Amino acid sequence: MPVAATVPHNSRKCCMHAFGEYWIQYTGKVGYGAMMDMGGDTFPEFLENLDELHTRLSINFPKYDPPSFECTETEENSLELHYRSSRHGLTAMVVGLLKGLGTRFNTEVNIVQTQNREEGAEHDAFLIEYKLN
Repeated sequence: MPVAATVPHNSRKCCMHAFGEYWIQYTGKVGYGAMMDMGGDTFPEFLENLDELHTRLSINFPKYDPPSFECTETEENSLELHYRSSRHGLTAMVVGLLKGLGTRFNTEVNIVQTQNREEGAEHDAFLIEYKLN
C-alpha cells in the first residue's frame, strides 16, 4: 500500500527530511550552484539528469558511490522516480531533497512512496505529481 512520503513519522525521518530540503537550498547558493544549474531548467528535467549530476560529482570524489535515479513520466505532470543506493536509511532525505528541488524550481510537488526498501522492496520508488506555481 502506498505511503504518503510528505510527512515523516518519527524524529529521525523528520530530521532527514528537513536536512534534504535545506541541502538543496544551501548547495544551490554555496559551492555547487553552477553544477546544479547544469542539471536542468525545470523540476522534471532536473530529475531526469540526476545520474549525470552524480557522475560529475564522482570525478571530484573518486571513492564516491553515487545513488541511481531512474525517472519515468507516467502522465502529464506526474512521474515515477526509482531510487537505488548502496546506503541505507536515506529515503527520508531523498523526499526532503525532492521537496527542496520543488522550491528551487517554483514547483509544487506531492510525493507518495510506492516501494520501500525498508519493507522488503528491491529499491525505493516514488510517484511524484508536480505543478509549476
